[in-house]
Amino acid sequence: MPMPDEAPTFDRVYAWGAGPHGAPNPVRAAWKGRRCRVLAAGAMGSVLIERDDGARMVTSRRAVRRVRR
Repeated sequence: MPMPDEAPTFDRVYAWGAGPHGAPNPVRAAWKGRRCRVLAAGAMGSVLIERDDGARMVTSRRAVRRVRR
């Protein structure tokens, strides 16, 4: 966890774009490739993520990748 006086680090990227079998999904398309951070993780493989603009979404843990440095 960052200290209160530090800026949050967005060390993940949302990786999913299209829905199952290539079906268009406008929510996933808007999030794809954007930097985010994990705020909370659930027991069933779900995570709460936040983008750098403050938007939040609950998604699968498999949809989020670490950014390589």
